This record gives sequence, C-alpha cells and structure tokens, in this order.
Amino acid sequence: MTLRINQGQTIDSVPRPAQTSKAAPASFQHELTSASTATTNEINVLVDKLKEAGDRLAQNMTLDNLDKYKQALKKLLNQVSRNYGLTSEFLFNHHGHRRILTAIHQIKQHAEELTQEITSQNPNNLKILTKIDSIKGLVVDLLT
Repeated sequence: MTLRINQGQTIDSVPRPAQTSKAAPASFQHELTSASTATTNEINVLVDKLKEAGDRLAQNMTLDNLDKYKQALKKLLNQVSRNYGLTSEFLFNHHGHRRILTAIHQIKQHAEELTQEITSQNPNNLKILTKIDSIKGLVVDLLT
C-alpha cells in the first residue's frame, strides 16, 4: 500500500526492515576491549609503583618512604575500588561475594600495622618485611 503526497512522491506505509550493519557490534566490542585494556594497564602501572615503593621501604625504613608506600597503596586501592564499583562496605560483587571489600579492609589493616611498627620505639625489621610481603600478597589476591 502506498500513499501519494502533493508533488508526486510516494511513501510506503509498510515499514521496510532496517539494514543492519555488522560494524556496530564489532565497534562496541572494540571499545569495550580497549577500555578494559586501558583499565588493566593503569592498575598494572600502579602495582609496579607499589612494588617499587615497597622495595624502597624494605631497603630504607624511613617515614618518607613509608609515606610514599602508603600513597602508592592508596592510589591502587582507589583505582581498584572505582573500577569494581565499590562505594560502600555493604556492596557485593557480581557473584554475590564480599571478597574484594574484605581484601581491601585487610590491606588497610596491614598498612596500619606497618605504620605502627615503623613508628614504634624498637622497630622489628623482620615484622616490617613480613607486613610488606603480606600486603603484596593481598594485592595479588585482590587483582586475581
């Protein structure tokens, strides 16, 4: 069925199926992959900075190195929290588990204990190195 309009133009009243383009899904997948890759790269850079700061702290246990280590840890945890959408203590991940929040709280607790050990009157180097290694392990657990 067609309709006539004033100047001889015809319009079909039955809608034609829209032509689908295969480029749209591929471009969306490409955008999603590139965003995921960029996020992963940012997190990997922050993990490398944390490892470097941890090595510096293990070699020279000063308050300045401790501050740099805690800043690197804070940046990493903020990036991970932002990318996983964690804004509250009561959120769950997509599997219904609170694993990420628990890991973040454990990392913060270990960082506080590390600060207390370094600022104590008689710092124990073995305990400090153990705390640094445990934080590294928890960060690996968090990212896997």
